[in-house]
Amino acid sequence: MSSGSAPSPGDTIRTLYEFLRQHPEEVVNFEDVDRYGDMIGAQCAGEHPVKELPPDLKVLCFLLRKFTQEIEESDELYAESVEVGDAIGAAGALASREANSERRNAISMLLSVSVKDCFNLWDKELVYIRRGYLVVWTTEEEQLATSVPDMIFCKGSRVDS
Repeated sequence: MSSGSAPSPGDTIRTLYEFLRQHPEEVVNFEDVDRYGDMIGAQCAGEHPVKELPPDLKVLCFLLRKFTQEIEESDELYAESVEVGDAIGAAGALASREANSERRNAISMLLSVSVKDCFNLWDKELVYIRRGYLVVWTTEEEQLATSVPDMIFCKGSRVDS
C-alpha cells in the first residue's frame, strides 16, 4: 500500500483483526460477550456440533451483533428524522448506517473465514454459531429435512414463514 492511498479491504480486515486480538478489552465488555453467547439460538436438529469458539472469535461474533443493532438504531433515527423534516438528522443517520454496515460486513467476512480456518470447515456446506458460541455445521439437505416438518407442524400450514 502506497502512502496516501486508501487501504485495501484485506488490509483493513487484517488491521482490525490484529487490534482486536491485542486489545479486546478496549472494544467490548467481556461480560456482555458472555451474556450474548447465552442469547444465541439453540442448536437445531440435523446440525453437527464442532466446538466452542475461542475468545477472540467470540468477540467478533458479539461485534457482528453490535453493528447490526447500531444499523437498526440508525434506521429508526432516520425514519424519525424524515417524519419531523430534519434533513441534517436524516443525513447523519444514513451516514451512521453506512459506516456500521461496512463494519458489519468486514466483521462478518472475518468471522466466517476465521471460523472455517480455526476448525477446518472449508468443506462444510453450512456453518453456524449457536447458543454458548457452539460452532455447528450441516448441509442444505439435512436442514431442509429437519426444518420442513417443523414449519408445517409447529407454525401451521405456511411453509414460507
